[in-house]
Amino acid sequence: MVGDFYGWLKVWCVVRGVVRLSLWGERGGLGRFIKIMSLYVVCFSFLRFTFGPQHPASHGVLCCCCYFIGEYIVIIDCVIGYLHRGTEKLCEFKTLEQCLPYFDRLDYCSVLCNEHLLTLSFEYLIRCVLSLRLGLIRVLFIEFTRSFNGLLCVGCMLMDLGSLSPLLWAFEERDKIATMFDLLCGSRMHCAFICLLGCADDFSFGLFDYLLLICITTTFLLDILDLIIVNNRILFLRLRGLSVFCLWDLCFNSISGCLARSLGIA
Repeated sequence: MVGDFYGWLKVWCVVRGVVRLSLWGERGGLGRFIKIMSLYVVCFSFLRFTFGPQHPASHGVLCCCCYFIGEYIVIIDCVIGYLHRGTEKLCEFKTLEQCLPYFDRLDYCSVLCNEHLLTLSFEYLIRCVLSLRLGLIRVLFIEFTRSFNGLLCVGCMLMDLGSLSPLLWAFEERDKIATMFDLLCGSRMHCAFICLLGCADDFSFGLFDYLLLICITTTFLLDILDLIIVNNRILFLRLRGLSVFCLWDLCFNSISGCLARSLGIA
């Protein structure tokens, strides 16, 4: 649909240029017409590139129709709703508790967040209030999951800019968090830890000491990454002006989490 629209837009630009040529022909407007037509050709000669939904582009969950002018993306038409494992069809024949492990597979980097989404929706429907200790356990490991995701994001972003070492450092810390998941529930990736109205298991022996070790080593890594990122001129030139948010975006575009905290709202 978007491609058809821009096809008709190109035709309209050509017709408009022909009309201007007829109006300016008697006044020597041929040179001006050539300039206008060349501008139309540059501005509306889009290169269409389909990103996803196949592997490894968008992991089977998203299709983006990108329109380029040179190396700049002008328009992105996002098509959401792809689930690469047919989760919605599998859940039609399962109970709600049996559907929980399928939500692990929707995002390999944010496993516990996906489980928490389904359990919260169920608990809100029955208007259930859980204990404070249980809520703190959930939030603690969800925040570690978010760190697990963020280390991959920052490491891959720096690798795309030509620096390989931060990616290896980030994966070293991610391996420690995966080991923590193993101590927690016996699985490094697909945890199935958060269940309806509770959690699958309690803390294992020595887990708190290991969490403290992760916090210390990860804080040291964050100091190194901060030194690399903040003082890196190439990174600044590549990323400046991208994703600039304001209070309006926060209120009306559902921005939350670390993006909301980046606006100074705690």
